[in-house]
Amino acid sequence: MKSILCIAICCLSYTLSAQDFYINLQTGYGFATEAGQANYTDFEFVDNVEIQEIVAGGFGEGIYFRGNLGYQHSEFIAVEFGLNYLLGRTITTEEKRQEHGPGGALFIASTTSRNLNALIFTPQLVVLIPTTSTVKPYIKTGLAFGTFMKAKFEEAYNTDNNMFIQIDRNTENSFDGGTPLGFIMALGAKSMVSETIAFTIDFNLLNMTYRPHTGTVTKFEENGSNELENLTIREREIIFNNKIENNSSVTPDENEPLRALPISLPMSNVTFNIGLQIDL
Repeated sequence: MKSILCIAICCLSYTLSAQDFYINLQTGYGFATEAGQANYTDFEFVDNVEIQEIVAGGFGEGIYFRGNLGYQHSEFIAVEFGLNYLLGRTITTEEKRQEHGPGGALFIASTTSRNLNALIFTPQLVVLIPTTSTVKPYIKTGLAFGTFMKAKFEEAYNTDNNMFIQIDRNTENSFDGGTPLGFIMALGAKSMVSETIAFTIDFNLLNMTYRPHTGTVTKFEENGSNELENLTIREREIIFNNKIENNSSVTPDENEPLRALPISLPMSNVTFNIGLQIDL
């Protein structure tokens, strides 16, 4: 009986010693995967010659700051709760039109910039690969929940019709709401510097798409004049629904937000991260 009790105490002591908390701080840069490409285009039309070109990039691209709180359940199994901040890369596209006709020349130029900032919560399971080396490979897998999502589209638009009609417009639209759900996987390794400190390096694969719930015009300037207050609620606000119904015989209510089908902002990416892990 005493032998069994002694063995049980020893096993319990080993288990408790392995159940340690740690923090993992990382930074890295994300690159859009094929599934994460937004597929916006540059467009140019000059005297009946049209040129279109895909602009590479997705809304998951940008700088990441990651903080993970981990719990080492056993020697090779841990769970992590991560909070990731995405400082999104700006995707810029241009449209140019130049036409000549009996009425004169028409010039149109616009530049649109789009980016996304977000917090992403990532609960993950961590599996360490057994090794006697101070470099310890690991695999992570788990879910990704987007929160505090904020997309911003800015457009600078200019048109000139032989100086008879000239419009110089700058607008800004903000999109938010919604909690996208995806999954995340990582393959990496940690190099032990001491018993409690390790350098980490890994590659993360994120699969996620963001569909905002609402949109708001936050800036509307035309020919140097601020016209935002002159917009109706319908012109200034938008609500995205999976199903909309419009009756052409009924005049839209300008005091109600516009209803429209959702837009999708792909965020799937591969991120290269480096950081530091500290046992608590």
